[in-house]
This record gives sequence, structure tokens and C-alpha cells, in this order.
Amino acid sequence: MADCLPDAEAIKRAISEAIHERHLFVDRHDAARAVFSKWRQVHTDPCDSWRHGTGKKANALPPDPDQTNPYSSFQRYMTGRAPQNLRGWEMVADLLEKRVEEILHPGGRMETMVAASIKPFGAVMSPGDLPLANLATVEVIRPQPRQGANAVSADSERRQAIALTARAIFNTIRREEFCAPDGSLIAVADMELRHAYLIVRVSDPSVAVLSGIGTEGKVVFQSIEISYLGTESELVVFEVAPTDKTKTLAGTVQRLEDLVELQGRFTDQDYIGAAIDKNGIQLVNVEFEGNIAKSDERPISLALKQQLLARGIQLTNAGSSTDERRVTARRYFMRSVIDEPEL
Repeated sequence: MADCLPDAEAIKRAISEAIHERHLFVDRHDAARAVFSKWRQVHTDPCDSWRHGTGKKANALPPDPDQTNPYSSFQRYMTGRAPQNLRGWEMVADLLEKRVEEILHPGGRMETMVAASIKPFGAVMSPGDLPLANLATVEVIRPQPRQGANAVSADSERRQAIALTARAIFNTIRREEFCAPDGSLIAVADMELRHAYLIVRVSDPSVAVLSGIGTEGKVVFQSIEISYLGTESELVVFEVAPTDKTKTLAGTVQRLEDLVELQGRFTDQDYIGAAIDKNGIQLVNVEFEGNIAKSDERPISLALKQQLLARGIQLTNAGSSTDERRVTARRYFMRSVIDEPEL
């Protein structure tokens, strides 16, 4: 049972039976309160090492059982949008007088992806239960030699010229949830991007940009336009935006041949990545829960964007950047060369 996911329909049936047949709870909110109370009791027990959820978020407590709408909050766990581990579900099964196997699906991952999960081809994706790579990502083939060379060297001390061809991919994150500190649901919205960045990080401070898309002015590819924004510390930055400003980047897949040609020394820590900032995030189909005043909607919308942005990978060399830019996925383009040194 190490790999499993909650079966929402089975849990709903079990709650209904517990209320109407065994009279264990008054209603579904009472059942959710009992679950949250149990999780909190065990999580805070100094004699018990169990931790709620993935156990990897510092100071993360289970949801407050005294919140206004506990069942709505519990639904996030039932559907797998919020993580809970196997022992947590064993507690739920015990409260509902079921075997844990009766409320779980076999075959899926119990834990959500944690920070810096290594993917094939030297890729690192952003953390979160809905990774930001689903919103904006970039793929890159191995670097291509330039200036008459017929191969790329894996020697990090060798100065050489290479070109990077990338494929940028943008989608929609649907039904993103914003919750108060007590775990109660405040708003749900779809997320798309009005603009995004392609960032190439090179550790060599003397790296030179030989050429690239947009270096001589904005370039249009079908429904998107690309602008070269220059270099910032160790970063070479491009901005991607839709040509039609009334639309977003959602659904865009664009191959960018020779996005950038660089000359310098390259290491296996150099990467190309997709990045976003809060000004580029557009909320679509926003649903505010409960009695939210109109005056509160804008602050909540901003907080929802910040919540999404917080799941990105911070740019270690630009962490003080005022636009709070975050990388959603990064791919270490030199690692394919090092893995296959015959190139």
C-alpha cells in the first residue's frame, strides 16, 4: 500500500454510511472535524513522530477543525489535490470504521512531488502538488557546436561556442486553490500566462551572446513574440508574449531554432529554464468561496498569484529581484554532453 491515492467516491460513501447508518457523526462537516482533530492531535503529540501531509513543509499543521466549512477543506484531501500520507488515511479509515484499502486507489503516488525532483535529461521541475512546469516549461536538445567546431566539449575549462535550440510549452493550471492559514478554502481559479521568460543561466561571467532570437529586435512566431532582454548577472533573458494582447500563452508550443548562441566556458550546472512573475499570471474563471466582499477580491487575487509563484525555483543569483521572478522548470543543457562524452 505504499503507492496509493484517496478514492473520493469511496470516502464520500463511507462518510454517508457513518452518518446515516452508524450515526457516528451528525453531518459531513462533523465527520471532517473529527478527521482534522485526529490529524492535529497525532501531529502535535510529542511522543508520536507522525507528520501530516508530506511532512516536508516546515511548521505545517493539519487544517483547523474549527474552521467554518471543514468538509470543503477535507474535499481537497479526498480528491488528492492536497497531500496526505498512508498513516493519515489509516486514521480516516479508523474513524469511518473501514479498512484503509476500502478508501484508497491502488496504483498512484501517495506523496506529491517535492522540491527539485530530478527528471530525465538533466531537468529539475518546480515543487508543488501541481508543478509549475505544467504552466510553463522548456525543452532543449543537446548544445550544438559553432565557429567551425564539430563537437561540444565536456571540459568546463574550455572556451567554446554553442547554440541552444529550445521548445517552449505553455498550458493552463486549472482549479488552483487558495486557502487561509487554517486550511479553509477562500478561492479557486484557473491560471494562465500573459507573458513568461526563457532564461539561460551560464556560470561563466565572461560569456558572450553571439546571436539569438530577438537580439536585433522583437521577432514574431505565429501567435507569440519574443524579445531579448539582455543579460542579468549570470542570466541571459528572453521574454515571450502573445501577439494578441487580449489572449494568453495557454496552449502554445513553439520550437525556437538557435534561440541563443553563446561563447564561453560551460559546466553541468548551466541551464535553460522557463520563468514567470506575478505580473504575467492571469486568473481565469475565479470563484470566491463564502461571503467575500468586492473590496477583498483584489487582495485575494494577488495572494493567489503569490501562492502560485512561491512554488517556483528561486533564482539564487537574482533572489533580490523586485519582480520576484521564479523558474518553473530548468534543464541542464550540458549534462547530455557529459553523459555522452563521445560527442
